[in-house]
Amino acid sequence: MENYKIVELKKGIMNIIRNLNENNFLLEKDLAVFLDKCYILNHYLNNEFLDTILYDIKLKYNDNYDRLYIFRNIDKIKTFVNVI
Repeated sequence: MENYKIVELKKGIMNIIRNLNENNFLLEKDLAVFLDKCYILNHYLNNEFLDTILYDIKLKYNDNYDRLYIFRNIDKIKTFVNVI
């Protein structure tokens, strides 16, 4: 069952990244969904690499985050999600 959830989370994350690459922007609700899916995936995997990226984004996200930081790290997240 967990493998199915991980696959669904990977699909959701990759779809958001694909939409970002096509449109070059994220709506606030899309950003929240993206981060939620990443946090849930990180919870299942308990991975330090993703945890570090998400921790930095959360700090920015909770305190007037910088979208450029998120955009700079989307490639890292995409690579990580493709590998698992």
